[in-house]
Amino acid sequence: MDGLHFFSPPAFELRGGEAHGINGRHRATLLMLHMDPFPLLITMVHDDSQAAFAKLVVREISSEEIICLPDLPKRTCPAG
Repeated sequence: MDGLHFFSPPAFELRGGEAHGINGRHRATLLMLHMDPFPLLITMVHDDSQAAFAKLVVREISSEEIICLPDLPKRTCPAG
C-alpha cells in the first residue's frame, strides 16, 4: 500500500460509570501520554454510564476524518 498506515482506535465499553478496555488498552495508555485529546472507540454505553460518556467524549470522529498520530518510534519484530 502506497505508504499509508491505518490505525484502529482503542476500544472501550462504559459500564458502571467506568471505562472497561475491550481491545487496545496499551494503545490508549501510549496515546494518552502523547495526545490530548486522543482517539477512542466506545462500543457500548450502559444506562448507568451516561454521565461518564458525557464527561469522556470531547467530540465524535467521522469515519472520513484523518487523525494525525504522534511520530513515535516503530519497532519491527523479526519474522518467525
